[in-house]
Amino acid sequence: ANAVELRFLANEIDVGAMALQAGSKRFVPQARGNLSAILRGRGNDWNSVISTSEGTLTANFGAGDIVGIDPNAFLARSAEGQLFP
Repeated sequence: ANAVELRFLANEIDVGAMALQAGSKRFVPQARGNLSAILRGRGNDWNSVISTSEGTLTANFGAGDIVGIDPNAFLARSAEGQLFP
């Protein structure tokens, strides 16, 4: 099988649009961010390469909001020792 290395870098992407395209229905971020990935795999087709891949994924997000999360309620619950009801 062929050895394949896949690298990509995406700067200043609309993270909310990406989340919606990935099927997210809740907690969609409203921010811009950067993504970077390096994957190495083996195979003769994309399914084989992806299923055998190892590597790194890095995501950095800028300031923004996550629709559906109330930051004040989150901090209050965190201070009480319970993040989720």
